[in-house]
Amino acid sequence: MQETIRLGIAGGGIGRRHTIAFRNIEGIELTAFSDPSEETRKRMQESFGFSHTFADFTEMVQSGKIDAVVVATPTHLRSKHVSEALEAGLHTLGEMPPCGNYSEMSRIATAASLIGKVYMFASHHRFAPEIAEAHKQIANGDAGDIFHADTKWQWAWWPYDDDNWRGDSDLSGGALLDMGASLIDAAWYAMGSPSPVEAMATQFSHFMKSAVKDPERLAEDTSTGMVRFKNGASLNYSVMCFSHIANERNGWNSPEVRESHIYGIKASYDLENAERVAVGEDKQIERDTYAKKLGLPQLLSLQAKEFISSIREEREPINSAKEALELMKMMDALKKSAKEKEGVPIKVERSLDDLFSGM
Repeated sequence: MQETIRLGIAGGGIGRRHTIAFRNIEGIELTAFSDPSEETRKRMQESFGFSHTFADFTEMVQSGKIDAVVVATPTHLRSKHVSEALEAGLHTLGEMPPCGNYSEMSRIATAASLIGKVYMFASHHRFAPEIAEAHKQIANGDAGDIFHADTKWQWAWWPYDDDNWRGDSDLSGGALLDMGASLIDAAWYAMGSPSPVEAMATQFSHFMKSAVKDPERLAEDTSTGMVRFKNGASLNYSVMCFSHIANERNGWNSPEVRESHIYGIKASYDLENAERVAVGEDKQIERDTYAKKLGLPQLLSLQAKEFISSIREEREPINSAKEALELMKMMDALKKSAKEKEGVPIKVERSLDDLFSGM
């Protein structure tokens, strides 16, 4: 690839944060930006100096003016937009969640492999030192066999407008995809990404009714459940858009609880506080801080650098299509379990090696 990578950004929400993350990377040219809003396009061009702006995403990716693109459009558009970008021959970083379901992700993964372009999904939590270092230590066997993870993310109230897509089931909204995908992925990655074999979940929409106009398209405001893995380990999760909690307020001015623990035979990890705990045979407790946490801008910068490095080095990124496929299998199974009110086995019709072999 040429020394300079011409980058396009789609979406002015989280897309703005991605733009800030990429703008100081050597050899990156912020070339194009797309968003349906004329006001947003004007603001982004004035702020970051994009050479070209487009109201239509398809027009941007087919313009021949960019080599790579960041897709930060709403979830229900992600599969379409990521597929269009790959088919246009562009390296693609797609926002989280990767798409709406496993079937969509399978098409994305196949397209990326056939076309020979880098696809990466934007799970910036994987670059957080408290996650990355736990992942490293667990892979080295420092915690012994990992047998359980317990993770939760709860808000006191829904912070978005009534017409926001996040509350619309037809637009891939709901607590599981909007909050749970990132939460589960961070803990699952730290555990070493074990293969999922079974899921069980429940979901509720007790509070979302007041925030979504069309009751027929009401998404869940609460999702709780468990994933069991081939190695015998399990992961419990809980995500709530509305809950009666009193805690520190987040950037949306809503009280919030966020916790994540991983348990091994030799030690456990408190991922939120970057603490490792081990209890010796003499019942002495060893507790230490194993990483220094970073802010969101720094995490997005590390993620951006990984995307660009994987392009330049012609390698699979940390947040790969294979990992996204496994994650979306879990999301589909948890949705199905909640709907059918019973445990759901997670089967693979074709192994990932089969899916990617010969491509």
